[in-house]
Amino acid sequence: MTRYRCPVCGTRRTDWNLLVAHQRQHGHKPCTCPGYHHPHRPGSPFCESRPTSGVAAAIRAGWEPTSEELLDALIEVTLTTAGRPLRQWPYPEN
Repeated sequence: MTRYRCPVCGTRRTDWNLLVAHQRQHGHKPCTCPGYHHPHRPGSPFCESRPTSGVAAAIRAGWEPTSEELLDALIEVTLTTAGRPLRQWPYPEN
């Protein structure tokens, strides 16, 4: 039996029309960036929406980093990429 998997949430449907209806109902829009040759889940390892996609693309292109170079690259990405906004202070106030 042929099964179609939603690229965003991963649920399966047995009919293409059911998959399209599911994506429309839930607003699932797969990412179409050039990180993959097919529509994929946003934030996948080579997706350009992922902050470390530059490091992954360099490794895929043939860069063989030492552990120190890889750590430096990931620290640089962490320090230069915006994170999620803080919604609530995680520590109790004294």
